[in-house]
Amino acid sequence: NSFFDEMSKLKEARKVLTKKLADSQGSIRVLCRIRPNNYLEKIVRTTVYGNDKLFFDEHEFEFDHIFPQNCSQEEVFEEIHPAIETAMKACNVSLFAYGQTGSGKTYTMEGPENNRGVNLRALRSLFDLADEAEGMKYSYQLTILEVYNE
Repeated sequence: NSFFDEMSKLKEARKVLTKKLADSQGSIRVLCRIRPNNYLEKIVRTTVYGNDKLFFDEHEFEFDHIFPQNCSQEEVFEEIHPAIETAMKACNVSLFAYGQTGSGKTYTMEGPENNRGVNLRALRSLFDLADEAEGMKYSYQLTILEVYNE
């Protein structure tokens, strides 16, 4: 019985910390994932300072988080996972990828079958979190939209 009491306390502490993290990060976060150059592209000097400043072609950009070229799908998902937990508290959450054709949006959001992206990892996490929540019933509404303006 003390095991379940301790688990309950840990879950509550996790909820509090997740809320504090979401509050400290703000409701809108802008993340940047740098994809590797392909064989047709010239080598462009990109310099990242810390995990939030990017210098590209003599311009400086600032983001809430920058993922380097060698980051994994798991690393991207872990950074957005707090938003998934926020959705479980009846808050609306939107995740979207923006960029030119070939910039890696589909890879990041969908990923290949053997290394899924944010979309399927988020759904899996939502269902896992719902399974862990005792005495709760969840319903989901999901919209996936692709917009092309070429």
